[in-house]
Amino acid sequence: MGKTTFNKLPWIQTLSFFLFVILGHAQGQQTFNTSGSFTVPTGITSITIETWGAGGKGGTRTTNGGSGGGGGGAYARKTMTVTPGTAYTVTVGAGSTSNADGGDSWFNNLTTVLAKGGRSVTENNSSGAAGGDATSCVGDFAFSGVMVLMLLLQSLVEAEDHLQGIIQKESTL
Repeated sequence: MGKTTFNKLPWIQTLSFFLFVILGHAQGQQTFNTSGSFTVPTGITSITIETWGAGGKGGTRTTNGGSGGGGGGAYARKTMTVTPGTAYTVTVGAGSTSNADGGDSWFNNLTTVLAKGGRSVTENNSSGAAGGDATSCVGDFAFSGVMVLMLLLQSLVEAEDHLQGIIQKESTL
């Protein structure tokens, strides 16, 4: 269940294992990178759960050429009412080291909040694998594995554009 290191882009693998619970109205946060349980603290009646499925395994080659990357895990989020003192199961999916999909991550059970793991690449396959499928996730909000990465990159580009605009504006003053 510990973290697995892939050959390429280990930060994506770390992201895929990340599951966290935001308590109440920004009163605290608890992060899980291994499976366990979460007990609702006194005074908390609402939580937001964010889950990421684990990544699929990247390809290997027995012949010349490149291999495709494993698919990223999907993302799911849900806000729910809870009772203080109640314990919930937290399951964190493991990154794949075989041709099986990356592990699913969920909170409480498979019908409360669930993020699907990404697909793995078969041997000697130069194509990348699909990300975890948002349509198979459970939650108020979900993105497929590839979409999560695209939105993150889009946010970074927008932030850079915004900062460039501020820098240009200040340089003309």
